[in-house]
Amino acid sequence: MGENELTVDGTTTYNGPIQYSKTENPTNGVAATFTAGGMDILQITAFGGDMGYTETVVKKGMVCSDNAFGSGCTNTPLSAKRYFNITPTTPQTATIRFNYLSNELNGQTHGSGMKVYHWNSSSSQWEAVGTYVSSGGAGTIANPYYVEYSGLSSYSPFVLGSDGDPSLPVELSSFTAEFVNNIPTLYWTTQSETDNIGWYVYRNSDDNFSNAEKVSNFIEGYGTTSEPHNYIYEDVIGNAIHGDTLWYWLESIDLGGETHHYNKTAKLVVPDDYEPSVPPELPLKVGLYQNCPNPFNSALANTKICFYLGEGTNANVEIKVYNVRGELVKNIWNQYTEFEKHPVSAVWDGCDENGILQASGLYFYRMRVDGKDKEIKRLILLR
Repeated sequence: MGENELTVDGTTTYNGPIQYSKTENPTNGVAATFTAGGMDILQITAFGGDMGYTETVVKKGMVCSDNAFGSGCTNTPLSAKRYFNITPTTPQTATIRFNYLSNELNGQTHGSGMKVYHWNSSSSQWEAVGTYVSSGGAGTIANPYYVEYSGLSSYSPFVLGSDGDPSLPVELSSFTAEFVNNIPTLYWTTQSETDNIGWYVYRNSDDNFSNAEKVSNFIEGYGTTSEPHNYIYEDVIGNAIHGDTLWYWLESIDLGGETHHYNKTAKLVVPDDYEPSVPPELPLKVGLYQNCPNPFNSALANTKICFYLGEGTNANVEIKVYNVRGELVKNIWNQYTEFEKHPVSAVWDGCDENGILQASGLYFYRMRVDGKDKEIKRLILLR
């Protein structure tokens, strides 16, 4: 079959896009279902007011309409073969459920990783929009696949895609998980990274990222690189039961403090021979600790920066925060510090010495002991 050919109902082959058009009148808070071509094609729930007569045009068999993700798109399709154009009389912010069939996936992955892209005519590019709500269905006409997104307010054309997201700073080529010596072990490989500070790993007991738990500490990235890099993370799952299924996701953070999520999901089934183990108690680390929380939003909470001097050690300790240009932002600890059995904590509120809240992004904090550099770490401020 050619790139724009599509089989519907397993019998008829169409060469090029097929177009359906349907008009409904979505009212505030009530789900309006658009049905055409023998199936439900769309559902819109408006919030804030009625949308009035709303025409939806669906084209099937489209591959990267309007050259969605670049000149190489025809040979490496990065969108499902379904294109939505929604034209309301009165645009309102809405939650929209987009329906599609299994034979329209076109190399994309159905599920929580399927993103919605809308055409920005000002910048002449496709942009990921909305907040993921849910996904499901069986991919048939009677029970089509769907992905639902909230917070949509622009009604120029939409396409769906999971692989090759042009808005992500990291090209993630693989993400897998397996049990190694009774430990859930995650592996991922990047082909390139742009301004990637690092990663967090999320886990859930079902395939739903929206309420997943952040389970890792901060994992440093490689900044900007065109070389492949491999990562490994060992998880601790406590008293899991044989046969339990675990899903994992990755979140990256760029230099501007923006977080990014990836469509690849690692799935792991707890084996029959799994035996819960208690991690050994580790001795306290001498030196500087990673701030917590990290990233932090100063509007919600300050971040705590801890250090430990070691048994019986007293010293003059200084901790300063710097921006990426190496300029001093704030001295948050500068005093003679006596030994304590537990780490000592300093606090940064995200402001400089004059109380001015700093911009989102990457910052460094340095510990000096008795006038000598001891350690430098990175933190992320979000606003």
